[in-house]
Amino acid sequence: MTDTDDQLYGAVQQVRNFFVEIARMLTDCDRLMSEAAWESAATASLSGNSASINHPEWWVPHVVHRNYTNADQPAILKTIVVVLKDEWEDRLSEITIVATKYKSADGGAVVINSKDNSAWWLAQTNKEADGNVRVITAEDSNGSDFGRFSQIQLFAQPISLVTNVDMIKSKLVDVLVSL
Repeated sequence: MTDTDDQLYGAVQQVRNFFVEIARMLTDCDRLMSEAAWESAATASLSGNSASINHPEWWVPHVVHRNYTNADQPAILKTIVVVLKDEWEDRLSEITIVATKYKSADGGAVVINSKDNSAWWLAQTNKEADGNVRVITAEDSNGSDFGRFSQIQLFAQPISLVTNVDMIKSKLVDVLVSL
């Protein structure tokens, strides 16, 4: 192998290892959320990706996400999302974890689509990954597809600040559970 071959192979291995680390973090989130009575809603966890030869820029997902439900609170859905790329514009300067609480408008189960995983934070906030909780209401939503919800609360952290289980618990899970 040439040095270039080694570098390319190493780069691909680094990407794979990075996704393994994201999976470990989200597995810790699943366990910690479960301890607080919030269960993972499904095993699917990728959005904004493609296997098409026509869209190689989408071969790496835009977000990796987990959705959580609580049997005692069916009108609420909580999510933890790793935003790898803004799929509409270039508004990110770092990989960001966004945690969100969705409350349904009709009191029934919350239904979200894949764009909900990052769009509310990207479009309706200043995109500061500072841990501050932001509230989005119908008045704030600028006519977007808010009608499904009565309220959205969310906050974000840079992935670089969530480096171990204690940080996952204190900077993500504890805050999300308290919303």
